[in-house]
Amino acid sequence: VTGAVTITHATGDPDETTGNVLGMSRDFGFNASGEMDNGTSWSYTAFMTADLASLSSASAVYNVDGVGEIRLGMNNTTAMMGIDDVMPSAYEEAWGNGIATGINLVSGAGTGTALNFTTEAGMLPMDSSFMVSYTPKNESTRNGDKAFSASTSQAGSAWGVRLTTGLGVEGLTLGAAYAESKNTNKGAGANTHSDDKEEMNAYLKYAVGSFTIGYQQTYEDPAIRLNTGTQHYESEAFGVSFQVNDNLSISYGEHNSTRVHGTSSNVELETTGINAAYNIGGATLKLSHSTADNVNYNTTANADNDDEHTVLAIGMAF
Repeated sequence: VTGAVTITHATGDPDETTGNVLGMSRDFGFNASGEMDNGTSWSYTAFMTADLASLSSASAVYNVDGVGEIRLGMNNTTAMMGIDDVMPSAYEEAWGNGIATGINLVSGAGTGTALNFTTEAGMLPMDSSFMVSYTPKNESTRNGDKAFSASTSQAGSAWGVRLTTGLGVEGLTLGAAYAESKNTNKGAGANTHSDDKEEMNAYLKYAVGSFTIGYQQTYEDPAIRLNTGTQHYESEAFGVSFQVNDNLSISYGEHNSTRVHGTSSNVELETTGINAAYNIGGATLKLSHSTADNVNYNTTANADNDDEHTVLAIGMAF
């Protein structure tokens, strides 16, 4: 049994009414592993949500020596979902400390149960790895054994690929991913689609000395048939972290997403995050402050379109 206990003190926008600011995580995971007669190793992981209310994620992994890893994952990392924001941070993403943003993030084949294959480390030249993901139904259902989910009119199959490489340069990481998801409700009407949804993602990170810097761009085309709504989303993120000493790290990051609209003005949802983490041996003190402008891509006059959130936490892993 593994997991982490995180105790938090969280506050929002000073203009908003705030209730009890104290919180605590209540989830943990189970892990198992073994080896088959042919030498292939396997592992299983299941994470539970708060108070064992439901399954958060699970995966069964087979490691084929000299080839790579085959993973069946439920609500787990896929080629696109696993890198929606990989900018360096001491604690959380610019949008990820509990602040309400409504930001659109790329997900690919990542909302339900998916098959993944990742090449073995060191198999490809120049510190490279390749990952491919596929799901026959890109929905949130996580079936038990001998079961299948009911059909829906919104989700079809989805696939994605990811390539990461260091080009043989110490401290450098380059990544790129592409994903397609079938829109099954093609046809006429305001809520139908002309084609499959496409997503693209590329990032660069470079670590030198105590600094790590990063830059990332993503793009999502939902392929909505009519031009009176959202045409596509394009996002840009960057971050920098600094390892002050063996115990203390600090970071600053931004993740800005633009919704390109067919009939109204484009809206940029802007988020920023300042983070710090201090290791005190067996526990980590963490601080995160995030702000968001144009929440939910809303610029309506006299509306509360901005938000901010501050979290002070102490975490213990086991």
